[in-house]
Amino acid sequence: MKKIFAFVTAVTLSTSALAGNVSNDMDNAGTDLKDKIALEKIVNDDRLQYLHKEMTNYGFSESGMDARLQMMSKEGEAYHNALDRLEASKKEDISGT
Repeated sequence: MKKIFAFVTAVTLSTSALAGNVSNDMDNAGTDLKDKIALEKIVNDDRLQYLHKEMTNYGFSESGMDARLQMMSKEGEAYHNALDRLEASKKEDISGT
């Protein structure tokens, strides 16, 4: 009887520990998905895409410098950070880590 009780106790404890780890992993997966959706929303902003294109295509010309000035805002910084983070996550997906 004691062996059965010990076995049931061990199974219960290991199952609850496993369930606790699974729920933490699920929370992380949901957070990562929400974060990726937010980044994609920022990157898909038409105005910021246009300014980024102007800035990269026309470099130090007048229109390129105007685009650079407009991209020096918080929105522009968020856009570039989102681009960098999405590129990094794509590299991680490709490498499998």
